Amino acid sequence: MYGLLGRKLSHSLSPQIHAHFGKYSYELFCREPEELDEIFQDKTLKAYNVTIPYKIEAFNRCDELSETAKAFFDFATSEVADDLIVKAGAVPVAR
Repeated sequence: MYGLLGRKLSHSLSPQIHAHFGKYSYELFCREPEELDEIFQDKTLKAYNVTIPYKIEAFNRCDELSETAKAFFDFATSEVADDLIVKAGAVPVAR
């Protein structure tokens, strides 16, 4: 499962865009700040995009950062593997 993490996402067209171009589940994860631990520990997520206001929070929780993320502090996508957030970078994951 893939998705978009943010606080207010009702305006997002991401699920429709991903449904058109990909053959995978892409969901909106509208979460309040106190619900972030749950989403960051979710083992069913393969990758997700992060939007305001959680970009910095997600960036700070990464165990490993790509060179792009380090150089530009540009965080768009996290990949989840073995229960850890292991990658951050500017290119969304599409499998």
